Amino acid sequence: MNTKQRYDQSHLRSKCFFDPIYFSSFSSSHLIQPTLFHFIALLLTTLMLNINTVSATSEAAESDLDMEMPVVITPAHMKQPLTHSPTGVTVIKKETIKLLGIRSIPEALRLAPGMIVTYRTGESPIVNFHGNNGIFPSRIQLLIDGASIFNGSYNNVGWAKIPITMDEIERIEIVRGSSAASHGSNAFQAVINIITANPEDIPDGHSTRLTGGSLNTLEAFYNFKNQFNATHYQVSLSKMASDGVDFVDKDETEFRDSAWIERLNWHSKTLIDDRSHLDLHFNFLRNELETNLYETPERNSQADKTQNIDFFSANYHRDINSHHQFESLIYGAKRTTKQEWVICVVPNTLFFDELDQLDKLNPALAIATFEGSAFSGEITPQEQSLIDSYQSHKLNDPLAFYCGEINHNAEDERFDLSFQHTFAAQHLQTVIGYGGTFVRFKSETFVGGSVDESRYHVRINSEYNPNEQLTFNVGAYTETITGENDDLVIFSPKLGINYHLSTYQTLRFSVARGESLPSLIDRERAWTYFFATDSLPNGGDTFFHTARTLNDLEPERIVEQQLGYNLHLPEYNLQLDVTLFNESLDNLISKPSEYFTYAPNNDAAVDLRGVDIEMGVQLTQQLRLQSAYSYLDNDTDFPIEQTLYSQHVGGTQIFYTFNEQQNLTVGYYGNSEILNIDFSRYDITYSQQFKVSGAESLNLDLTLQYYTSSEQLLAGEASNIALYDGSTFYYEHQTQYFITLRANF
Repeated sequence: MNTKQRYDQSHLRSKCFFDPIYFSSFSSSHLIQPTLFHFIALLLTTLMLNINTVSATSEAAESDLDMEMPVVITPAHMKQPLTHSPTGVTVIKKETIKLLGIRSIPEALRLAPGMIVTYRTGESPIVNFHGNNGIFPSRIQLLIDGASIFNGSYNNVGWAKIPITMDEIERIEIVRGSSAASHGSNAFQAVINIITANPEDIPDGHSTRLTGGSLNTLEAFYNFKNQFNATHYQVSLSKMASDGVDFVDKDETEFRDSAWIERLNWHSKTLIDDRSHLDLHFNFLRNELETNLYETPERNSQADKTQNIDFFSANYHRDINSHHQFESLIYGAKRTTKQEWVICVVPNTLFFDELDQLDKLNPALAIATFEGSAFSGEITPQEQSLIDSYQSHKLNDPLAFYCGEINHNAEDERFDLSFQHTFAAQHLQTVIGYGGTFVRFKSETFVGGSVDESRYHVRINSEYNPNEQLTFNVGAYTETITGENDDLVIFSPKLGINYHLSTYQTLRFSVARGESLPSLIDRERAWTYFFATDSLPNGGDTFFHTARTLNDLEPERIVEQQLGYNLHLPEYNLQLDVTLFNESLDNLISKPSEYFTYAPNNDAAVDLRGVDIEMGVQLTQQLRLQSAYSYLDNDTDFPIEQTLYSQHVGGTQIFYTFNEQQNLTVGYYGNSEILNIDFSRYDITYSQQFKVSGAESLNLDLTLQYYTSSEQLLAGEASNIALYDGSTFYYEHQTQYFITLRANF
């Protein structure tokens, strides 16, 4: 079955099952089944009636709630109780990550409703929110301690190459909704803020972790924490290696996706005085990844990729007085990518001057002439003359084929400087931020040299509490981009209203409009290949065709409405959050980046509607349950906007504590069909703590994972020339195991 058939059948199945026209005389393909909304409305009404009764008789218990209410910082750049956030937020703590045996950040994101995780290869994850474009997912902002590690050149996140390990995380805050009004262009649909452990809170000494298991997985981590005068610092070393998945088909053809990653990290906090401190991060990452491109007569070597990535950030914080705080953030990143391979059976016609001149006039005609295919457009006399000259050249210069080397080598740099002022009064908090970003991208293949851009932004976010029942959140973000050939300006506002029914429960409503700027490469692309070979003069030549962005790309747009309900009952050990959402995305850039057919535009659009639900409850002193679920409805005429669409996404985790030394967790993660392939996995993790002489603590974790099917979805990607049409990969064993040993001393 080809990819187009998968798109069509998946789309048809979703329409047939959920569209009421198939069951009655009513037709509404743009709405979720009414019964789903009726159920949710009944649930919320019942809860509010019951809890209002409880609150009237339990006022003494209400006074303790504020002490236990989770506080988040990501939605509006300020500390807010979760009930004051204008958007649904999922908080994943380090204890949860460890108990569940989670080994990567993408896998941790499965705990949040609406997050869909799949893999381009076994070691190249893709993360998508609310199920849309999975080929080029560029609508989630990723932060580490507030500093963006989003790749500004490509407008994406390298999920396999995040500079920190799971061991360094304190918690993860996931803002489940458009956050462009607070975090700018790349927070188009959601923002993820990874908050690392404060060095000041970590005991001095050594900590280690060693993990091994299936797929020849080996992970090693070492951390040293110490203090020098007023500076608390930690240095960590880590390495990860894995063979990735097993087979690309049922014939057990080997899937080449082995990878290794090495990291060296420094994190320090210096207490300058009783009002100010300085946080420093230095991260160095080295990575090598095999690519699943087979050796054929046309491709005579593997196109394995190596990357060197260097990050640094410096965050200065000062409490000017009790009502005014100041922060400055300097952040920089440099990524160097090397990917080279040999191809053969390359015809000499790829280098004819006539095609090069014709490509500058009419690229589509030049490609049709090279391929010998029909061209339906008009042909000018100048173009016809070049075609005639090309045909004559072919007759006089017999067809020949060469072998040579091409590459995807690149280097991109990013530098950010931003400032933030936080003002607090009795009923009002306001955060004002401003700064700039400089991005430079170098690649002879993708841009024909070097291109750069500068971005400048101003943002404001305010929380106003006129009384105990109401909270207003207002935010706006404006950004200007200055590039080689064009300038763009975007403006993203947001309004949120939270009504506190009681101390226990809150209704919230928000409306947001966001814009996302096109990537630097999408706007400035000049994609061609230098073919290095001794068979041509001067050691090689450049292909005649240069893929360029012919249209002036505009920002992508989103308009989002959310209606949420939050329930937090510490005395009943219950937390519940329900969010109804409606997202209209248009002006989307949704064209695959294929060399001979590269023509990005802003034609695509998609409407996303559904519900996100997350719940946690402490059933007994020893037993805890948490669950997340999303129903998603994706309405679009553009198949690429459904490449990671699943109607049902969710999971449930059970935590059981035997005693202070023993824990057991059982987890389920799954989603309904994406391109006719569903995903289900069951995890079980047993943790045992030992008392050992000479060690502060010693922990042993055993994790078993069971995939209900050996067949797994493989997200497609653009290779060097054509779209790689992979759809599945296979595990040799559906049950996998991992053993982890942790020690502190």
